[in-house]
Amino acid sequence: MSAPTNDLVLVGVGGGGARFVEETVARFQPGMRAVVFDSDVSAFREGAGIEYRQIGAARLEGRGTGGDTIKGRAAAQDDSDLIRNALAGTRLAVVVTCLGGGFGSGAAPEVLRAVRAMGGVSFCIVTSPFAFEGQGRASVAMRQMPLVQETADAAALVSMDALFGAAGDAEVAVAMHGAADTMADFLSLFWNMLAKPGFISFGVERMIAALSDSGGHTRLSVASKTGDGRAAAAVDALFSSPLLNDGGGLQGAGTVILGVVAGNDLRLAELTEISESFGKHLPAGCVLSFGTVLDDACTGSVKLVGVFFDSVIKLEDEAPAERISSPGHPMRKQHKDALALDAHSGRFKGGEGTIYEGEDLDVPTFLRRNLPLDK
Repeated sequence: MSAPTNDLVLVGVGGGGARFVEETVARFQPGMRAVVFDSDVSAFREGAGIEYRQIGAARLEGRGTGGDTIKGRAAAQDDSDLIRNALAGTRLAVVVTCLGGGFGSGAAPEVLRAVRAMGGVSFCIVTSPFAFEGQGRASVAMRQMPLVQETADAAALVSMDALFGAAGDAEVAVAMHGAADTMADFLSLFWNMLAKPGFISFGVERMIAALSDSGGHTRLSVASKTGDGRAAAAVDALFSSPLLNDGGGLQGAGTVILGVVAGNDLRLAELTEISESFGKHLPAGCVLSFGTVLDDACTGSVKLVGVFFDSVIKLEDEAPAERISSPGHPMRKQHKDALALDAHSGRFKGGEGTIYEGEDLDVPTFLRRNLPLDK
């Protein structure tokens, strides 16, 4: 029996998020509920099995934001009731977007804020721009990432360079499909693990608990292997993936969720092999949480999906992690860690961020303090 309709919802924000959601739904249907929010109605696809919601119609008249993040945020604020109605009853939202552009960068924090206000839990997967796109788009992503972290229970940052690296060295057109496939592989396997009963079930409830207890800076990886030795080979591929190595190693990992999706030909010895091989890669003290789903469509292969939660590093004289909550929502840890988009944290290359009383003064005041914009 699958999870109830609104327990688990896949959400795409903006054009980039929509593309990843569309690829995922195409391979998973039926059984997945997906919602896409965008201001540009020209990107909506009829018959895709996705609920498209136009945002900012009064302000943008069905067009995009032209790369203007503020317009994207204002559009989402205009239609906050529409967003909440579309996600009413959601307990766990997996939100996907691409930072560095306009609508997705501006609207994603507002969508996450809506999930939180309704008592839901969110796992947000965001991509940062290619290095060759220049500092301008990277700066937009860097300014928006703290808002994503602040409003999501857990956020995983994947650079587009790493996503394309996982797709292999190929022509751009081929790599584009490969990159979308890699993200869709992760999302569909992750969904399998949560929505379908398994030999060792994981499910929505365990994920909500994990996000509430261990959320914050999160990384992800996915791998699939067939043939002799497929179990150990899949583990090696998972840990060697550019998706995971883009995050700088596993030294900070405190909790790991491992999902194994395979056909009825999966052997118990292979599960033992996966567990033992996986454990050798983890730092001391890291907690492994395991889930297994048997799916006839995966017969002949072993597919792995990993979600890696970094530990919160506490100073000896630091008070216990502050917890914040909202009505009907599980208690959340206020994490101290941050997802870095660049080697420097300040406004100027090579400089340090300007931090005063816990606020990054390099981020505009209206973003730091969530001040509404004049409409």
